[in-house]
Amino acid sequence: MRQGALAIAAVAMLAGCAQQGPAGPGATLGTAPPGFACPPAGTNVVRSDGGNITYSGAVPGDPFACAGSLNGAPQNWLANYYPVPTTDEASLRRGMAALWPLEPGKSVNFSRQIGSPDGQLLFVNTTWHVLGPSTLDVGDRSIPVLVLEQHENVPRMGGYAGVWTLYYDPASRNFVGGDHRVLRGFSNARNWRVTSLTVPGS
Repeated sequence: MRQGALAIAAVAMLAGCAQQGPAGPGATLGTAPPGFACPPAGTNVVRSDGGNITYSGAVPGDPFACAGSLNGAPQNWLANYYPVPTTDEASLRRGMAALWPLEPGKSVNFSRQIGSPDGQLLFVNTTWHVLGPSTLDVGDRSIPVLVLEQHENVPRMGGYAGVWTLYYDPASRNFVGGDHRVLRGFSNARNWRVTSLTVPGS
């Protein structure tokens, strides 16, 4: 009984956090935070995990969401990372708006709801850290990148917890690689790299 009460209390606290997210440019539809821009229209990204993305610019009326296609199917991404539309997009938008502009040492934390395969709503606590500059091989060249960490934790008993180390290319405005570690539970996510990156005019 005590464990159940603690779990319920934890979910209630996270629900409050999800409703209180940070406000500012990008936190509401129709705005973008300082320093954010989508990849130029026509940018093509080929990833080692099988993804082939072509961008068409920002979603009309929403400069914080990028439009394009994934393997030929239309797809939009909030902050050029999270596929949208999605559950509890308002909390996700507020949290990611606080991450920009990307500056070494910056951290943000937010909670949101996601849908589970069995139809339940689960709370996910997410923390992003901007670690600092590095380099990464993309295709046949080495490019300067900014390294970020994304921690995700599902507090439900036995839930997933994991960390992504992500590599962001400021020049092309793209994430160009990711390394994944599972801390608890299970995930079928795998490490990936951009193997081909084409930006119009570059």
